[in-house]
Amino acid sequence: MVRAKRLGLVFILSFLTNSNVIANETCLRAIAISGGEYHTLVIMENNTVWACGSNGSGQLGINDDTITKSLYLVQTHDGEMNTVSGFLEDIIALDAGWYHSLAVDDVNGNVWAWGGDTNGQIGNGDDTDDILSPIAVFAGEQSADPNAILEDITCVSAGRSGLHSLASEGEYTYGWGYNAHGQCGNDTSGADVETPVKVKTSATTYLGHDTGFDIVEVDAGVGHSIARDANDNVWEWGVNNESTYAIKVPGENGVGYLEGIVEIASCSHSLALDENGNVWQWTTGYPARVPGGEMGTTYLENIVAIGAGSSHSLALDAEGFVWQWAGLTGTPSPTIVPAGDQPSNSDYLETIVALDDGFTHKLTIERSGAIYAWGSNSNSALT
Repeated sequence: MVRAKRLGLVFILSFLTNSNVIANETCLRAIAISGGEYHTLVIMENNTVWACGSNGSGQLGINDDTITKSLYLVQTHDGEMNTVSGFLEDIIALDAGWYHSLAVDDVNGNVWAWGGDTNGQIGNGDDTDDILSPIAVFAGEQSADPNAILEDITCVSAGRSGLHSLASEGEYTYGWGYNAHGQCGNDTSGADVETPVKVKTSATTYLGHDTGFDIVEVDAGVGHSIARDANDNVWEWGVNNESTYAIKVPGENGVGYLEGIVEIASCSHSLALDENGNVWQWTTGYPARVPGGEMGTTYLENIVAIGAGSSHSLALDAEGFVWQWAGLTGTPSPTIVPAGDQPSNSDYLETIVALDDGFTHKLTIERSGAIYAWGSNSNSALT
């Protein structure tokens, strides 16, 4: 259950090392974070991956599904990466999905996947078994070699409560997994897609390659997908716009196209942050700017980061404060997030530098590298 306006539930995540609970600010600093449905993934400053929450399908990547959930952050194993340390290394991007997880390394841009594979979302050509530690995603349509793996990838998304995956190298974008609504973007719908396929913009043209600009960001929602190109336009496909290939998102009231976008996010709805610091929200209709709410402005202003969860959203402003709102229709009314357990001079959560909105829980990283979280703690997603 979403508790988007419940106050006083912001607290610090900690993690387990050598059987001792160590506060995050006294050890490794977090630099990136992702919230899935019931689990959380973190990249630390040494580019290792840590996880907590549900592990019923192996989505923590600890090679043990007898541990159904972890109350503390635990380190994700190496799996097929086969490192000396025994843990996943050199990770520069990741995303937590419903039952699975994705990560990208900065060595060859390979994509690593683990967790539930009910609909082919792991991308290994199979959908029968849970994957308990990271494996390399097959190249699929990126290569004529059936044994090749995805490479040169710069961004990935595992969705929120969806069962499909996205990745992009810039010139081409790929989708795989559950495709009932065409969310994999290959101009088909229905059957699961078990290895990556190229996202199209028509029966014969491809997103990025034939649209003039590389794709720089992707985000997989519940039954749809969105992408942002280097010209700061947004593309969408799947259930929300009833398209099996990518279509450029229209502008306000359907006039022109949404432009000047610097970040995107999605769950069952979509968000876009523009270069002026305004936030746009939509589901099946046209994008509209999010009102200012408690900010006291006509629209949210000076926003630098966004996150989308189940019927709720987050935004980070340039001063380091966090705003949250609920609802997909009507007029949202953002409220500022209180400090909770954070020592604060303002009584509000402050000095935040990054955030993400899980399906029913919310995550932030403080300037010190400490992680603060609130919302549903089902399966210990918050630890």
